[in-house]
Amino acid sequence: MTRPYPWTDGYVVAVADQILWNYQVIWPRFTAHNPDLSLQRIRDLLGTIRAAGNPISDDMAPHLPKGEDVANTVDELYQYVVGIREVGAQIFTGPADLPEYLFCTCAFPREYRGLPGPDLVSPDEVELLHMGDMPAHVQDWKQRRQIEQFSRLRHLTLFHSPLSHEPLGIALEKLPLLQGLDLRESGLTYLPDPILQCSQLTFLMLNDNPLVQLPDLTGLPKLRYLGLARTGLSRRQVAHMRTQLPHCEIADASHKPA
Repeated sequence: MTRPYPWTDGYVVAVADQILWNYQVIWPRFTAHNPDLSLQRIRDLLGTIRAAGNPISDDMAPHLPKGEDVANTVDELYQYVVGIREVGAQIFTGPADLPEYLFCTCAFPREYRGLPGPDLVSPDEVELLHMGDMPAHVQDWKQRRQIEQFSRLRHLTLFHSPLSHEPLGIALEKLPLLQGLDLRESGLTYLPDPILQCSQLTFLMLNDNPLVQLPDLTGLPKLRYLGLARTGLSRRQVAHMRTQLPHCEIADASHKPA
């Protein structure tokens, strides 16, 4: 089978593995739309590929070392991935679904974990990046400013990042297409200033941060989802945000008194 770029054997396997781990909890949303979709079938196909001598990892190369031995299996897996993305584009339509919607509709849906090198992918082909749950001593975190090279980045995950005692350290204004930013559990008491430069931002997840206050967010005209569950903000502060952002879904205020 001839597949379009960038769907090499390794790319297909990486995205399929990503689906397996990211969508187990919400898989019923897929099967409600198409009962023929099966996570077990993805597991079986990946198992066949692995058993043939092809290691599967976050940093796997574009081409499988034993790709010729599993060509038919990869072709079937590709068709499965295409079908899943088609379904996802139809079911992930709400403001809170933006990360899933981007995965299902962007040109380069492979989500890289950590900073991918140029030997793995061209910087302009990185649309989804996961830098979350990364301790401060890890080299990728120390070099996080390199994220600025990914000019087509659409969604950035910084979940559980060590930001309570150090700056964001990323010039987000250099990411003109950034639509989604996940900063859950990052020890934030204030919103990092670079976020206010993200004119295309539509999804901002701030759950589980001890926030003291938020700045004026009217400079983010496209913001449609703001996650504020279990923050330090009072009901009065959250009510003010709702008044300030009438077109934005603000999810789950904290239970801190006014």
